[in-house]
Amino acid sequence: MHPQSDALFISCTGLRTAGIVGELEAALGVPVVTSNQATAWDALSNARVGNLSRGEGRLFGQAHSAKVSG
Repeated sequence: MHPQSDALFISCTGLRTAGIVGELEAALGVPVVTSNQATAWDALSNARVGNLSRGEGRLFGQAHSAKVSG
């Protein structure tokens, strides 16, 4: 990871990273987002599931702000 990076994105869905995202964030000092985590966060947010802060990593502490047209 480049020292000036603002975050780390892990795109491979084959890596088992769900249980270590928090540890990676603590060690690296930047947000860590995985593709599976982002998909789950978006689906839960769109389903208006309440408190997402129980998820692993900083992403789950963020409110969903996407506009849904329909």
